[in-house]
Amino acid sequence: MRKLRFNCLCLCSLAIVATVLATQAAAEAVQWSMTVDSNTTGLWLFKEGTGTSSACSVTGMPDAVLTATAPWVPGRNYYGVACYPGYVNIADNTGERPSAAITLEGWFKIERSSGDLICKNTDYLMRLGTVITAEFQVDGTMRSVDGASAVPLGRWVHLAMTYHKDSSTTGTVKLYIDGVLDASQQFTGLSTGNLNQATYAMRLGQNDWSPQGGSEVDCKIDAFRISNIARTFDPLKPQTTMAVDSTTAGLWKFTEGTGTSSACAVTG
Repeated sequence: MRKLRFNCLCLCSLAIVATVLATQAAAEAVQWSMTVDSNTTGLWLFKEGTGTSSACSVTGMPDAVLTATAPWVPGRNYYGVACYPGYVNIADNTGERPSAAITLEGWFKIERSSGDLICKNTDYLMRLGTVITAEFQVDGTMRSVDGASAVPLGRWVHLAMTYHKDSSTTGTVKLYIDGVLDASQQFTGLSTGNLNQATYAMRLGQNDWSPQGGSEVDCKIDAFRISNIARTFDPLKPQTTMAVDSTTAGLWKFTEGTGTSSACAVTG
């Protein structure tokens, strides 16, 4: 299902060049429609709108499986999945557990800020409360970072958390809301700086050890991506002049100034 377009994003300008490791990415614009690049290890767009699974856009990665209580709903571009009271399950794959750096990001519409939005047991977790909390297990210990801002409710929001191994003794966790850095903390005194490599399945919408014990998130998911680098983002900005791109179904600019109609910029 494609949507008529009345607002969109612009590509942002300055890129921050990373100087530590190749796994630290230059700043990039938050993608309105997520795509696969050389660092993407998993991407689920949830655009099918029917059935019980969503295919991964990366070859060899498992489908995202919807539970019976996670129905299809209208999304931002096509369809999405409503998690509450169900969830989305993604079987374990090596693409979900890089050792030195990772980005977990997605488009979510959150109705109530509580529960576990992204969970891979003993590896990493994104928890919603008064703020967003990111947790990564590094060197056998869960490292937790709390955000500073309230979780946006009732609208589509881009959320991301990253981990980057700065050296064998240091690693940095970051949280982003709509491309704006919400929290950043470096952990020191590490022994290897490597992420945990457990083989539990991933869940979106709740955890897997207390699924009906308050871990459920009342939300919709439109897209979810995993990368083997720590991406950095530029804040979302509205386009001052709207333009047609590959996801635009309709665009009316109302530039005529006369007559009784305005032409659509999309053919047909």
